[in-house]
Amino acid sequence: MDDEIILLETKTDQDDIGNTIITETIKHPVICKVQSVDRQEFFKAGQVGMNPKYRFDTDKVNYNGEELVKYKDKVYGIYRTYERTDSDTIELYAEEKAGVTYVEQDD
Repeated sequence: MDDEIILLETKTDQDDIGNTIITETIKHPVICKVQSVDRQEFFKAGQVGMNPKYRFDTDKVNYNGEELVKYKDKVYGIYRTYERTDSDTIELYAEEKAGVTYVEQDD
């Protein structure tokens, strides 16, 4: 594991005209291994309208059901997870999310 991501616990609201607004509530920095999604994952997710980008491998204890992840100053949605049976690792599959506004709160 050689990189860092920030798992984001969030709150979802809607603005006056119905657009989804996501505001962060808690940040969880974790160490992980970052990989591109493989070809098969890319095409399967693409068939259902997703835009997969990364697979983040981290220890299972680091993940608590968060739906967003921040990597290199960009926020991605976690659309699928896979708990490995041969280790204490969980794979987090992340996609670029369109049509969602993410607002970072000041600390």
